Amino acid sequence: METRPLASTDSTTVTPPISGWRTSTRTSATQTCIEVGGAPGIAGIRDSKERDGPVLAIPRARWQEFLEQLKSGGRRS
Repeated sequence: METRPLASTDSTTVTPPISGWRTSTRTSATQTCIEVGGAPGIAGIRDSKERDGPVLAIPRARWQEFLEQLKSGGRRS
């Protein structure tokens, strides 16, 4: 499956294939969850129940910022 950024000023921009998809260890079969994968400089996020569906591709630095905010309880440093 090819993944593309949601918005781009250059319509020829294509995100490299995202691999290494993983799901939280807290996920159970009855929960709706996301999976996270990666490519150089990119974090990919998709619905674990729709693996062939759309992928949100964001810069890895922004994903890291999001994770840090979660760990700090939403407080910005």
